Amino acid sequence: MGDETSRRTEGFGHPIALDFHRLRPDDVAEMLCGAGLEVHTRMVREPQDAAAFELTPQGFLLARKPTP
Repeated sequence: MGDETSRRTEGFGHPIALDFHRLRPDDVAEMLCGAGLEVHTRMVREPQDAAAFELTPQGFLLARKPTP
């Protein structure tokens, strides 16, 4: 998770040019905190199996602005 770039050249039967740039969840959390937000939840979704569309883990962060 993080640091790799994925490229898609086909989508729904059509040629496309789409690059995904992944970031490490800890790096994103640091950026969120630097912007004044509090990270409340971190989740990682693992791929289901080799036939799954997404072959790499995906990280999800939930953050919010602190209440005064």
